[in-house]
Amino acid sequence: MQKALLIEDEEDVRETIRSMLSSAGFEVTQAKDGREGVAQFRLTNPDVIVTDILMPGREGIETIMEIRRENTEVPIVAISGGGQYLNDLLDNILESAELLGATRSICKPFRRKEFLKVVAEAVNINSR
Repeated sequence: MQKALLIEDEEDVRETIRSMLSSAGFEVTQAKDGREGVAQFRLTNPDVIVTDILMPGREGIETIMEIRRENTEVPIVAISGGGQYLNDLLDNILESAELLGATRSICKPFRRKEFLKVVAEAVNINSR
């Protein structure tokens, strides 16, 4: 069974995404912020990481950069959401996440099928 690390500060969102990943066959470890996420990354050696970008404390971009300093291969999916008025800003944030090490990115809210497709693409890109 593949292992996923999910880093998301909002508990209800984290539970929804955990459920999506579990239903796709992943064993999911969860973290509520970037600091906890990096610690869990070191402990669990996941096959894929899904991280929110906008979080209190250590945010996602910093988390991605720290993980990339230790591991250039693990697939990372960056996620971020916000209101309609933030769409352009979110596009820039997610683009920056990919430039700084995320394998793929997706804007919240997303549908289960769309999200799992992005995760599968990220895993497949890094397994070549």
